[in-house]
Amino acid sequence: DYVQSGTAIDVDVEASDENNIQSVSVNGEPASSNSGVYETTIVAESSEGTYDATVTVTDEYGNEQTQTVQYTVEDTPPQIFDYSVTNLDGESNNLAMDGDMIEHSVDTESSNIQSVIVNGNSMTGGSDGEYTTQTTWNSETTYTVEVTDDAGNTNTESIEVEKNTVPSILNPHLDVD
Repeated sequence: DYVQSGTAIDVDVEASDENNIQSVSVNGEPASSNSGVYETTIVAESSEGTYDATVTVTDEYGNEQTQTVQYTVEDTPPQIFDYSVTNLDGESNNLAMDGDMIEHSVDTESSNIQSVIVNGNSMTGGSDGEYTTQTTWNSETTYTVEVTDDAGNTNTESIEVEKNTVPSILNPHLDVD
């Protein structure tokens, strides 16, 4: 699991023993029983890296059993290598008219990405770090992509798409003498 430094991590432990469980702890923090599930909260380390959460179960005779679960502290926002838009209706990529179909392409890290969203629209793909989606242009001039990793870190990048204005001809007339 990925978390940010200092994050409170809720730990649930299912433990049973025929000799009655005396105590359960995680990294020395005692866990309280709630209908057979032992619960406690630990705080993630303050530096990036992989850490152990060690669960210790002790029965009434002092016999102990331990199990370790790892978690990773990640505070670095995910990288966005490239964000581009393509106007699929033939206009210039950074010019559009109402109703034009715009394809968004994002190239980001290939692992530990939770979501890639552009102006509220989820993007698909991802196994190779490449995500795409299509939207209909409706006078939005700024599109912002937000990439969130499994630890909750986010990175954003914006791109401008301007309205393609076609000059209008108003009331043309010729005066012929």
